[in-house]
Amino acid sequence: MTEHFQGLEQEKRERILNAGYQIFGKHGYRKASTADIAREAGISKAMLFYYFVSKKELYLDLIQEASHVLLSAMNARLETISTDFFDRVLALSRTKIEALKKHPFLTQFLYSVFGETDPEVRGEIGVHLSSVDVLRNEMVVSRTDTEKFKEGIAPEVVLEIMMNCALGLFSVRTADDCRPEMIERYMERFQEYLELFKNNFYKEEYL
Repeated sequence: MTEHFQGLEQEKRERILNAGYQIFGKHGYRKASTADIAREAGISKAMLFYYFVSKKELYLDLIQEASHVLLSAMNARLETISTDFFDRVLALSRTKIEALKKHPFLTQFLYSVFGETDPEVRGEIGVHLSSVDVLRNEMVVSRTDTEKFKEGIAPEVVLEIMMNCALGLFSVRTADDCRPEMIERYMERFQEYLELFKNNFYKEEYL
């Protein structure tokens, strides 16, 4: 992000970020209007482009900021949670959900990013998601008791399967899907999935 934007007071920065999350999350990259983002943020379109060089830069900066919010929340808990693989996934997932609840437009924005196909940004999104995968493996796989898994079961693959399940389970289609009570309902279902995975992938003595 530019120095102009970083130099803003916290309240104004948050207002602009939330406007971007809201408009991009609702319409996707191509159809999102920078005029709508500026209006929602309470600034002029010219001022928006003073803070961000282009629509693409704004979008990619929003992705980076959203990831920072979630990763910071999870990093703060890394040393205090269980080294059991599935307990760790659950704890970090709940931490992520609590962070999302504090930012009302962030959930829909992030799920729109996962589904974004516009060639102007798809390549950068792919690179970013790959880096997130690496960090997630470091948070979970490298810090857990992987000997609990049955022979031939790769924890990295299990984590990938679980994250794909979570992406489908938490898929945001309407604004109602972002309501805290709905997110909590999805979280309860995800916990059931984790228990099912554990029962099938762990050695019997660890169940």
